Amino acid sequence: MEVDLIDIANKKTLDEFIHEYLPPNGDWKTWTHPTTKAAYTLSLKTAASLTPAEFDACFHLIEFTSSADYRKSKDGWKPRSKRKEMKLLDLKYLLVKTGLGTVLMRLVESIAVKIPSTEKVMLTCFTCNEKAVRFYGKAGFSKDEFSPPPKTLRNGTKVEEEYVILSKAVSR
Repeated sequence: MEVDLIDIANKKTLDEFIHEYLPPNGDWKTWTHPTTKAAYTLSLKTAASLTPAEFDACFHLIEFTSSADYRKSKDGWKPRSKRKEMKLLDLKYLLVKTGLGTVLMRLVESIAVKIPSTEKVMLTCFTCNEKAVRFYGKAGFSKDEFSPPPKTLRNGTKVEEEYVILSKAVSR
C-alpha cells in the first residue's frame, strides 16, 4: 500500500507541522513591508484553532476579495457553504493584516519541498480575477492538467470555465 505523505502532513498537530515543515529559525513569523516599514506578525493556525473573530476575519477577507467572482459564477456566492468549507480539518491559515502574497506563496512552496512526495503546489483561481491570475503567473504557476477544459458548444464555440486550476512544480 502506498503511503500518502500529504495526508500524513495534514494529520500532524499544528506544533508538529510547524516544527517539521516551516523554517526552524522562526523567520517566517515576521515580515516588514519594504516601503512602509510596517512590521507584521504571522501565525499559522488550523481551522479548528481559529478564534471566532479570526475565522470571521478570514471569511470576510474571502467575501471582500472573491464574493463578486462567486456571484458571477454558475454556482453563485453561498456564504453558509463557504463557511463550512473553510472549517475543513486539513485547511491551515496564515494570519496577516496586509497583502503578503509573494512571501506567503514562498512559504507554501517551502512546506511542499519538505513533504517528499509533493510534486506540485496547486490552487484554484477565478478566471475573471485577472489580477490574481497575473500574480500567480508571475510566481511561476501555470494551468494544470487537472484544470477543466473549455466546453465546446454545438456550433463549435469554445467556452472557458469560470475557474482555472493552477500549479507550480516543487523544486528540490
